[in-house]
This record gives sequence, structure tokens and C-alpha cells, in this order.
Amino acid sequence: MRNNKIDRNTHSTLIRAYSRAGKIKESISLLRELVKSNQGVDEIVFNTLLDGCSKNEMLHEIDIVVKLMQQSGLSLGTVSYNSIIDG
Repeated sequence: MRNNKIDRNTHSTLIRAYSRAGKIKESISLLRELVKSNQGVDEIVFNTLLDGCSKNEMLHEIDIVVKLMQQSGLSLGTVSYNSIIDG
């Protein structure tokens, strides 16, 4: 029988691809799945999504991602702020 769950690397890759394609809501949905799976989420995934939100001028979604980041025990760093500002 095949396992239908996707791993952290697949989640991260899909989040990056969706973000670059401007599909931010899909990216956030995948991020929520990853956070719930307890597979571990790092700053890179969050920063990728923050950059995508910023580039697509989705300010409300930036707030959602920041809250998810904080709930995951991570804090905004220099790269996070630059992702928001430079997007």
C-alpha cells in the first residue's frame, strides 16, 4: 500500500513553486499542513512565502505567515524583514 502523505522537502518545494507562481493562498494552505504535521519547519520556508506574499502585494497574507511563524516558535530575522520589504 502506498503512503499518500508528503514529506517536508516536498512541502517546501511546493510552497516555493506556488509562491513564485503567485498562488499564495495555496502556499499558505501547504504551510499549514506542514506545521500541523510536526515534520519541522524552518525559516527558509517562511521567508520564501513572505517574499511571495510581498511580491504579490498580499499584505494580509504576510500577517498570516508571520503569525504561523511565531506559532512555530520561530521569529522574524533580517532575511524575513528583507523578504517583506524587498518583495
